[in-house]
Amino acid sequence: MSITYLDPSSEATFADEPYALATDTRAAGLRVGLLANSFPGAVPFMAQLETALREKLPGATFIHFQKPGVTRVRDELADEIGEQCDVSVAAWGH
Repeated sequence: MSITYLDPSSEATFADEPYALATDTRAAGLRVGLLANSFPGAVPFMAQLETALREKLPGATFIHFQKPGVTRVRDELADEIGEQCDVSVAAWGH
């Protein structure tokens, strides 16, 4: 009996488009929002991400947020993150 392995990867269908950061992440007082989804493990994952980012962004303040459910981010929460943070990272999936 032989086994056939399938490769699910594909070639890129579009070229990479470089971009510049809109915020200077080296600026003093940088406020980083970390948004966890509601899946199990998301909050500890974001805590580990903060630990890793602290090495790269030693002067940053980290503010944690959590979505109340698996639906999209509500406008009120998005506004809160935008008001309190200079940049943000969202964790999706599980």
